[in-house]
Amino acid sequence: YGVTEAAILAAGYAPAIGFLHTGKPLSFVYDIADIVKFETVVPEAFKVAAREPFSPGREVSPDFSLSGYFPLQAHKSKEN
Repeated sequence: YGVTEAAILAAGYAPAIGFLHTGKPLSFVYDIADIVKFETVVPEAFKVAAREPFSPGREVSPDFSLSGYFPLQAHKSKEN
């Protein structure tokens, strides 16, 4: 949420003026974060949940990356 809030503030928008989420100081931040969440986190969660053995707290797909959504490059882990 911090990166999303920073981007909203840098663009000159108010983080409290949301469209879907209302009544909170970060309503617009939550609106924007939901867009990213449904394109990245939710599909990854379903991939992890479908694996055997089931251990979602320990696994993340090696091709998962947020680098397209943030200006800083995400570093891929070299651990296997």
